Amino acid sequence: KNIYNNRETKSSNIIKVEKIKNSNNYTVYPNPINSNLLSIKLNDIQSGLYSISLWKKTGELMMDKNYQLFQFDNNLKINLPASICAGSYLIKIKDPDGNITIEQFILSK
Repeated sequence: KNIYNNRETKSSNIIKVEKIKNSNNYTVYPNPINSNLLSIKLNDIQSGLYSISLWKKTGELMMDKNYQLFQFDNNLKINLPASICAGSYLIKIKDPDGNITIEQFILSK
């Protein structure tokens, strides 16, 4: 619920709040990125289906894909959409157990 200076109130459109796990298992590099290739270093992950989504800081979904990863994988390269512009982005990684990690990166192309 938001309360404005004129005492007007509005309810937000939030439907669900997901628990975010702080993790050292993922590192986005390089940061800032200057091309359409995003690299994620994977540390000590479990095998399974991972959901990876890319969001503008404004909340606009730019990409949402699933990746089958294995315990021995140590790097994931993602081609960003050709239409993506320079700016600040969030990448949301959901592991097979449903744990969510969010990393921020800057695209400076």
